[in-house]
Amino acid sequence: MVEQSGPVETAVVMVSGWRLWVHNVIEAPTLGQSLLRRHLITEEQLARAIAIQRLSGERLGHVLVRLDYVAAAELDHILNRQRVLRWLTQLFG
Repeated sequence: MVEQSGPVETAVVMVSGWRLWVHNVIEAPTLGQSLLRRHLITEEQLARAIAIQRLSGERLGHVLVRLDYVAAAELDHILNRQRVLRWLTQLFG
């Protein structure tokens, strides 16, 4: 069941008799969106990193760390959060 509660979509799921609310399971944000939402990078920095990523073939996160736009620890935190959101989306979506 998906309930609309303001701008955030919420999935309500039952797991072992517990009612859980899982936010944003419909679509997990991209790495760039996550960093922009947290004000860790600017749109200009993201655009530059994407351009370099397309030319070099590197992963976007590697480019962002190499350009010193994001600390490696912060990138790991964001990527782990994305993995959890993808897992929840596969499990309940």
